[in-house]
This record gives sequence, C-alpha cells and structure tokens, in this order.
Amino acid sequence: MRITLDRIPPAGVMVNDTIGAAELDLGPEMTLETPITAEAQVHRITNAVHVELELTGSVVVSCTRCLNDIRKRLEKHLTLDYVVEPRQREIDLDPEIREELIMDIPLKNLCRPDCKGLCVRCGANLNEGKCACTQTS
Repeated sequence: MRITLDRIPPAGVMVNDTIGAAELDLGPEMTLETPITAEAQVHRITNAVHVELELTGSVVVSCTRCLNDIRKRLEKHLTLDYVVEPRQREIDLDPEIREELIMDIPLKNLCRPDCKGLCVRCGANLNEGKCACTQTS
C-alpha cells in the first residue's frame, strides 16, 4: 500500500486499498485466504506522516500438531508514524503491514485444544482415529 505524499491535504485523507499475498510475501507460516482490505486515515505534519490503519481479511495457518489448515479472521489496528525526507514522494506501508502480520502469528496454533497431532511413526492424523502402526503408548 503506497501513499503519495503530495496528495495528502492539510485535513488528511482516507485511503482504501486491497493487499494481495504477492505484495506481502508472508512465507510458509501464513497465507492469505482473501486479500486484505486496508483503510488508512493519513495526516501529514511538515516532515512527518501519521497513519491510522485498519486491516481486515482472512488468513490460513497450519496447526502445530496435525498440520491441518486453520482459518482465522484478521482484524488489526495499526498506528504508524514516518519521518519524511524533503525529496521523498511516497511511503510504502507494506513492509510494516507484513511485519505486524508475521509478529501476530502465535508460536503454537492448534486446530482445537485437544488436537492429538500426528503419529510419530507412520504420520497418521490421530484426530481421525487410531493409526495402523504397532507403536504403543
């Protein structure tokens, strides 16, 4: 999401955009199920830009135990401040958005609290029933 600095009036401006997976490059830990909708209220004060940003969308992460997909609703509010150089024409919010989304991923994602995970011997999903291997508890 890029904001052109000379288009920010003294009263500020509201900027709406959709951000796809290609712009954010979230890596294998998280994928976007739908593009993220971004609404930004932008104000410029001499050599600084203040952004109040609302992000909404849907992401997919993997369960830490069984590797099944988990769909999560994304609703995030960010406050960003930028120092603007005299010859700078625009600011790009994508790196900060990417960083905030990655930092928001929990270390342990579970599809359900009692997820049994995968069998360490045969790899069967134990949530779907017992595996056929002979491993004992």
